[in-house]
Amino acid sequence: MTTTRAPMIRLLLLLLVAAACCFSSGSVVAATDSIGLGASVTGNQTLVSAGGIFELGFFSPPGGRTYLGIRYAGIADRTVVWVANRNDPLVSAPGALRLAPDGRLLILDRQNSTVWSSPAPTRRITAGAVARLGDDGNFLLSSDGSGSPQSVAWQSFDYPTDTLLPGMKLGIDFKRRLTRNLTSWNTPNDPSPGQYTFKLVPGGLPEFFLFQGPKKIYASGPFNGAGLTGVPNLRSQDFLFTVVNSPDETYYSYAITNPQLRSRFLMDGTAGVVQRYVWTNGQWSSFWYYPTDPASSGGDFGLLLFLEEEASGQNGAK
Repeated sequence: MTTTRAPMIRLLLLLLVAAACCFSSGSVVAATDSIGLGASVTGNQTLVSAGGIFELGFFSPPGGRTYLGIRYAGIADRTVVWVANRNDPLVSAPGALRLAPDGRLLILDRQNSTVWSSPAPTRRITAGAVARLGDDGNFLLSSDGSGSPQSVAWQSFDYPTDTLLPGMKLGIDFKRRLTRNLTSWNTPNDPSPGQYTFKLVPGGLPEFFLFQGPKKIYASGPFNGAGLTGVPNLRSQDFLFTVVNSPDETYYSYAITNPQLRSRFLMDGTAGVVQRYVWTNGQWSSFWYYPTDPASSGGDFGLLLFLEEEASGQNGAK
């Protein structure tokens, strides 16, 4: 009897030691919307927002490089709307996203080397800190896990790539020294920064410009206190557009009034234009873009407005 039980006891001890080693290197999670300190998202695991609208995980476009991104989860076309490491792709997959004890988000390669990290958090990190993916597409680090505005230590909305989602800001936060631009992908399969950028140029009245490299190819017209002069009649039943100009920050943002509507504002590097898309009839439809003639330095906003009003009717606006 003693001879039979001894190997079983040794096996049990080995299993306990192995489990302890696994937990000491950080717990691994999946099928949730958040990670806490020391937790990881690894390989094919993902975080999914509470309402199932967005998903965060690794993706590998043709070319053999791997990126961490946020994409739509609740539709057939799982379009990527944000990329963390667009300048620092993983070449040694699988990768892991980890929330480090100091509050930084780290992307680690197969050798456990850091490939990318978020900036140092702007709040004191507590043991209850959580990084959560929201139904708005924002990946937000809360210093105490409460999710309150006062606890925000870092968020992906402050670092847009090529896409502006509802609630994101395009412009400059002078107080926090944050610049939020849209920069196109290099190619449809390469999320590294491309040649087109849409951004606010400070100085005088606020004005947004589309650049191809260093060259300005489009101007929105300055903000006159009521709107952008180049877009005198910009309006929609489904959208609320906002331009804020204050000593602390200057930015453009938009909100969606129709809760059934999904929309994204894209700096399209293939066409060299800024486009607004809506999800309708099982696909993304472009209904708002400028400049309408990419070879021109001006914009035909009469056509822009017409397209936007037409799209409102096509997508169930009342």
